[in-house]
Amino acid sequence: MICDMIPLPKVEQPRDHLIQLRDRYRQDAYLVGTAGEDAAQQALDAVTRLLADHRSAGVR
Repeated sequence: MICDMIPLPKVEQPRDHLIQLRDRYRQDAYLVGTAGEDAAQQALDAVTRLLADHRSAGVR
């Protein structure tokens, strides 16, 4: 699964890091266009889910 391929380094502010990843993948999805849209959208969805998981776990 694509979310297994997303590296999550140890950072002091994991939420901020995930937001940066989400924004980067959103930009990549725009740049890639329709050819890689599915893969880019999967990566964006995975990062968004990770961000939601961190929010629900109370990580800030």
